[in-house]
Amino acid sequence: MGIVKKVDRYFGLIVASQAICVALGLWIHSRYVGSSAEWAGRKQRWQELERSLQDRQVSELVEAAETSSQPIPALHQL
Repeated sequence: MGIVKKVDRYFGLIVASQAICVALGLWIHSRYVGSSAEWAGRKQRWQELERSLQDRQVSELVEAAETSSQPIPALHQL
């Protein structure tokens, strides 16, 4: 009977510690990661920033090509 009580107690401690870890993980996730809607919004904003940066770089290259007498090799990569 003594062994069974020890096993039950240790099993209870293991289950309790796992429950605490799961609760802590969920709290950290909700606190620092956020919801999937927030991530979708962040991803969309990053994509918009990336596009505007690419557009700005292209317009700067085109402007440099129009004002320069030398060919610009980067224009062939577009």
